[in-house]
Amino acid sequence: MANKKNKKKEVKKEEVVTGDVSLKNTIVLILCVIVVFLGFYLFTLNMTKDSKSNSSTEDTGEVEISDDTILLGQSLSVRDDDYYVLFYDFSDEDNSSTYYNLFTNYKTKENSMPIYRVDIGSGFNKKYVTEEESNKNPSTVEEFLIKGITLMKISNHGVVQYVEGEEDITNTLS
Repeated sequence: MANKKNKKKEVKKEEVVTGDVSLKNTIVLILCVIVVFLGFYLFTLNMTKDSKSNSSTEDTGEVEISDDTILLGQSLSVRDDDYYVLFYDFSDEDNSSTYYNLFTNYKTKENSMPIYRVDIGSGFNKKYVTEEESNKNPSTVEEFLIKGITLMKISNHGVVQYVEGEEDITNTLS
């Protein structure tokens, strides 16, 4: 019988010891988590302070929203009755500025028709670009096949004039 009492006391002592260790481990774990979060917070605070001090506070200009650039799929559905659409690749470094100047010069002319531009280099418009022969009489947008710089005159949602090549487009818009 004495042996049973000793065993019970030993079991109780073990439970108390493991309970104390478990509580101690939990507190240490919580403190470690707090230290790690505090470290990340201080690191982030320091990094954002450095980036703010290194960043330029100068205003680089106004944000410009272009309402004269459309997707090719919108070419026949613009609200104007008569207008031009100039198709060219905006990313073509050799010719893009020339075409943009042609476009803006026409827009500034007195009594000029509205003119819109389409980036044929855009992924949205790639399916309408061809290396083969272009379709000069499309009746729907799905029939468009554009080869290089192109100007279309649209009237009542249909193509009435189709011009290809920089020289012919320059003559048309002059």
